[in-house]
Amino acid sequence: MGKEWVVECIELFNLYISLKTKYLLINKMTNKNVLEEAYKEPERPYSQNELKAMRTQLYNQYRLSKVEAQHNHCGHFYKVRKNGRKEKEILENNNSDTGNCSICWKLNKIKDNYCREIAKDIIYDHSKFFYNVDNVDSKFLTYYMVNTEMTYYKWLYEDTRNFQKEKNTEIVHDKK
Repeated sequence: MGKEWVVECIELFNLYISLKTKYLLINKMTNKNVLEEAYKEPERPYSQNELKAMRTQLYNQYRLSKVEAQHNHCGHFYKVRKNGRKEKEILENNNSDTGNCSICWKLNKIKDNYCREIAKDIIYDHSKFFYNVDNVDSKFLTYYMVNTEMTYYKWLYEDTRNFQKEKNTEIVHDKK
């Protein structure tokens, strides 16, 4: 009984380690940051009113102001937060190029080259759709445009995992 019991315990322990490893890997794969989420084509057409409502919800969710920061040295632009420090500086100084560029800061924090390239693509698409547009509300919107804007601001103001990505993807087990 003693030897069989030890063998059974070792097998159960190995099973436990195997299941825990699979759980961690699955959890890691599903905990993607916003840059790693695949674009999903809409399953139905969206009206202009629906797309505008999605943008309004985005602006409310992230408390985006009508005020934009525009940085001449890098060319990046973005809506700042309502009642935030940058909004106050821009309104007080009447200069949209105040402070450091949040886009550049966020890009520099990304360690993973793949994620950095995706971020650059999103920044490029956002600028292509919304740069020098006087009245975006009167512009014809597409689902892709709104999705790009949503991804852009989610990455800028919410997602922090993209630059905290683990360098080592191997799972190491402590042997006791």
